[in-house]
Amino acid sequence: FTPKSIVPVEFLAIAKEPVKNQTLSEIKGTYTAEAAKLDVSLKADKNRLKFGETANINADVKGGKTPYTFKWKGDYTGYGQSVRFNARKSGQQKLSVEVTDAMGNKGSADISVAVAVPKFEIIFEPAKGNVGNEVKATIISSPPVDKKLLNFIWESPPSSKRMDYDKNVIGFVPKDTNPVELTAKV
Repeated sequence: FTPKSIVPVEFLAIAKEPVKNQTLSEIKGTYTAEAAKLDVSLKADKNRLKFGETANINADVKGGKTPYTFKWKGDYTGYGQSVRFNARKSGQQKLSVEVTDAMGNKGSADISVAVAVPKFEIIFEPAKGNVGNEVKATIISSPPVDKKLLNFIWESPPSSKRMDYDKNVIGFVPKDTNPVELTAKV
C-alpha cells in the first residue's frame, strides 16, 4: 500500500498557570561527606642490610587528591615519594612517612629494616714479635664496614706510649715480655 498523500497533524498543548505560593511537597535530605582515606604503604628494595649500606624506600599512596606531600622520619636522605635509607645503626631500624593530600587528609606507614651487627676485632702485625720491635694493631670488622662511617677511640695503651697511623691503626713497642692490653671503642 502506498499512501497518496501525507496529511500533517497538529497537537495543541494547553498549559495551566501554576498557583502562586502553593507547596506541592517538601522533602529534605542529609549528606555527610567523609574525609578521603589515604592508603599508604612502604616498600624497600632491601630489607636486610649490612652496616653502612643503603636501601631505597618508596611510598605507595592510594586515595585522596593529588598532589601529596611527604614527611619522613628516620635515618634517610632525599625527599618526596622515594628516599634512601642509611644503615648507620645496627639492629632493627624504623623509617616512617606521613602523607598529606591536597585536601589536608593524612595517612601514614612505617617499615623496619634489619641492619646486621658487625663484629670487630684487633689484629696484630706481626702476629708474634720481639721485645723492642714495633707492632701495629688494626681494628677490622666482619662484615667489612667503611671506616669513614665509624669513630675509633683507642683507650689503651695511652697516647704517650703509642703511634697513631690511622683511625683504626696504631703502633706500639713492647718494652718487656708482659702482655700489652689494647682497648678501643668503635
